[in-house]
Amino acid sequence: MLRLENIADAIDGATATKVNVMELAAIFFEAKNGKIGANFDITEKSLSTNMNLEDMVARKIKWKTKDEFDGPSIDYSEPDTGFTILEPQRIRVF
Repeated sequence: MLRLENIADAIDGATATKVNVMELAAIFFEAKNGKIGANFDITEKSLSTNMNLEDMVARKIKWKTKDEFDGPSIDYSEPDTGFTILEPQRIRVF
């Protein structure tokens, strides 16, 4: 499990940070096992780590409100490159 947190504050003008989770996993694996070149399957989890993020979002209650938001959903990961984006005060778990 890898838990990332951006403790910067958007009020102070902080911006999002790009993190290469594939590279981090490779560095941790090499430091622990002394081997290079392992293959990784990295999946984002809910904050409680008991299910995949996609499953959690699909099961999440969709509250009916007076002011519905029909805007686009935001995806903060770039799966092809291994990078993920951490906005200020965001926690993500892999």
